Amino acid sequence: YDPASSGQGLYLDFLPEADLVSGAWFTYGEDGGTDRAQQRWFTLVGETESGAAEVRLDVRRQSGGRFAQGPAVPSETSGEAWLRLTSCDRAVLSYAIGREDGSSLDGEIPLRRLTPAALPCATGSGAGTAQVAPAHATVGETDPAASSSGFWYDPAAAGQGLAVEFLGEDGFAAAWFTFDPDRQADDPDAQHWFTLVGTRDADSGAYEVQILRSIGGSFAGEPTRNTYRVGEATLELSACDRALLDYRFDASDYAAAFAGLEGQIALRRLGVCAN
Repeated sequence: YDPASSGQGLYLDFLPEADLVSGAWFTYGEDGGTDRAQQRWFTLVGETESGAAEVRLDVRRQSGGRFAQGPAVPSETSGEAWLRLTSCDRAVLSYAIGREDGSSLDGEIPLRRLTPAALPCATGSGAGTAQVAPAHATVGETDPAASSSGFWYDPAAAGQGLAVEFLGEDGFAAAWFTFDPDRQADDPDAQHWFTLVGTRDADSGAYEVQILRSIGGSFAGEPTRNTYRVGEATLELSACDRALLDYRFDASDYAAAFAGLEGQIALRRLGVCAN
């Protein structure tokens, strides 16, 4: 994320078996403000190779889906971006995204890694410390929980899902990119996103997490601290690439159209498990 625009950012993942970098970009509309309809998200994907310090990414937009239900939502390419790593915890994202009026939204964002690195992070900015696709990308070697980090989704509702980071043995953080529920679509794209944080319960082994909603930011703009709890969830892993998410939204004004919703989603991890 960019500390100058806290309250938004990117989740990035490298799939070594496919030489792909994939990402989810959680942000807001250009106008911003506290209107819930200003939440926006994109997905990113691009091919890379071992040792590369820069990768070109397609910026894709998904729209018109409904929360936690199918059918799958297709994506359309709406721009391109270039991710350049300057060290293992610093990067620059340059982007050019098409607007509806035919113009282009262009810019550059300095990024800082938010979560701890699964592999040791050397100091400095030499080529050896700045690899989009590190040759030694076997995250499970130093942190077994990290082998399940990545993108999780329901195949029956492809086009939405969670970007999950297992932090050590007990920590959990995720971003949930989804859509408005059936009963209220607050903008034409119906996009919505949440962040999830929590810890693993020592007795059950499941992750108990809070569901948080953030509003008040603008695209690559001012920071926002308007983050509110809107529910809770339990994530239970049955394998390194299978999980069940049990979610329960609060009956509160902050939860808005999601108030009182509850259910379960059978999730599958994108990509293969680390050995």
